[in-house]
Amino acid sequence: MLFWLKAMCHPDKKMGFFNDCAFGIAPDPMDLEQYAVRLGFPVVDSLRDGINQLSGSGYVRLQKGDAVLIADVGKIGPDYLPGHAHADTLSFEFSYYGKRVFVNSGISCYGNSRDRLLQRGTACHNTLVVDGENSSEVWGGFRVAKRGYPLGLEVEDKKNQGLRIRCGHDGYTRLKGKPAHWREWCVKDNSLEIKDQVTGEFSEAQAFYHLYPGATVDLQEKKILLDDICIKFQTNGEFFLKDTCYYPEFGKVAPNKCLVLKPLNNQYFIKFICHEGCD
Repeated sequence: MLFWLKAMCHPDKKMGFFNDCAFGIAPDPMDLEQYAVRLGFPVVDSLRDGINQLSGSGYVRLQKGDAVLIADVGKIGPDYLPGHAHADTLSFEFSYYGKRVFVNSGISCYGNSRDRLLQRGTACHNTLVVDGENSSEVWGGFRVAKRGYPLGLEVEDKKNQGLRIRCGHDGYTRLKGKPAHWREWCVKDNSLEIKDQVTGEFSEAQAFYHLYPGATVDLQEKKILLDDICIKFQTNGEFFLKDTCYYPEFGKVAPNKCLVLKPLNNQYFIKFICHEGCD
């Protein structure tokens, strides 16, 4: 459990936002680790470069130099108890040089409300939305109807070519054209490349990349600035910027930016190249 917790944390030693995760509602991961040490459990070593696959829960962590990615390639939760699940299949979070860059939106409330339904929806996560629908049918405060299941997971260390994950899901096959979403991530020392493909028939697809609050984006220069980090991106799709919100704690809302990409035909790629400082 301590290893799982460390693998699900960013370099800032706090949890990534998947499903109903928020700061301030449970002891800090570092406090839990210190408590475990006082109880006599061995210290969990710092995670090294490479792949940490958490097969039981469906998450994979890739770490290469200053780049850290946490990806959701599993079920949205146990079939018999999906109450805290979000429609976030094939979403991810990414840190570089110790700082969060791409973040899922989090959660700010419980109960049955419009805000909670929005925050559980696919568009509040770093993944692909097909025809404006959620990848799993979330409803009520804690309910899920038809849901997406992962397909064909591949995880490998390609040595000089980086760390790679490929996975699909069938959450959109309930729609008329039976589309399926496939995604591939590749992480290197200073870059993240993502390829999306949608099979089947559909009208529109949009990929969302929610940025940590404070980031600014120059669309003309294809450049993202966050503190002392500069990220340039290359893509073969159309893209635009929208104002969104980040929900780090219950009752808290912070404005942030979201880069939205529209694939050409049924597939696209985007590559983020990261630097400390930017000319």
